[in-house]
Amino acid sequence: MSDEKVAAKSEFTLPSLFVDKNTSYHYANHRHSYSEELFRLISDFCKEKLENLNLAVDVGCGPGNSTVGFTKHFKQVIGVDISESQIALAPKDIPNCQFKVGSATDLEFLPAASVDLLSCGLAFNLMPKKEFLAEADRILKPGGTLAIFGYSSPRCSDQVMDDLLQWMHDKVIPYVGKELIEAWELYPDLELPYPGWIRRDDLMITQMMSPEGILGLGKLHRRFLIENGHEEINLLPEIEDRMAAALQEIRQYSDGLDFEMKFKTVVIMGHKPLQC
Repeated sequence: MSDEKVAAKSEFTLPSLFVDKNTSYHYANHRHSYSEELFRLISDFCKEKLENLNLAVDVGCGPGNSTVGFTKHFKQVIGVDISESQIALAPKDIPNCQFKVGSATDLEFLPAASVDLLSCGLAFNLMPKKEFLAEADRILKPGGTLAIFGYSSPRCSDQVMDDLLQWMHDKVIPYVGKELIEAWELYPDLELPYPGWIRRDDLMITQMMSPEGILGLGKLHRRFLIENGHEEINLLPEIEDRMAAALQEIRQYSDGLDFEMKFKTVVIMGHKPLQC
């Protein structure tokens, strides 16, 4: 396939992501949870301007992995996602948390100046920026916080497994849009429209992952490619072969087959001015 054809077909579009139930299932089971340090950092930033943290709204929330982290810090939390199949997988047993199907650029169920925190994770780069920021400014209280966060591709403490992860990453990169690449690179050029906004990129997600979990990342990549017109690109057989070879090599020097994974994390935050 020529570079021109790859570029023409590589753009992910928001409505096409996670519509398929299988893709939503793989995403919910194989994406990574943010650390409590991130949620505490964001909530402490909110408290710099607002004494009471009443309402947080997390848009592009997917199955709620990030949304639930705010429930310890806010009286009420609402997760919003455009995908019905993602919202169907969100938890339903958290008293101060609810989920809605909706667009991040049209949160009509929220009155103006009613939200203490508006947050968005990796979905931010898939949204129309001008419309999203305008809606954020409408619903945030004066002094309210806009927070954008995300994490990079994983690195593994075991060199053999890390080599496999980097091979997977390099293989899928030509078929994803620049929006996802910029998110994986931690929004290097993102600036918020509020004075005094800050960027923190010294946070880290650390978690253990089994070989099955790493294969799950490959399955998720496969679903992405199918939904976005690249059904002919099937890396799974080669991933499975490379995984078998990697595990055989690792068994020569280690009995453990759970691997420490690290994801560099960024959060970019700003306060809506108290006087607008």
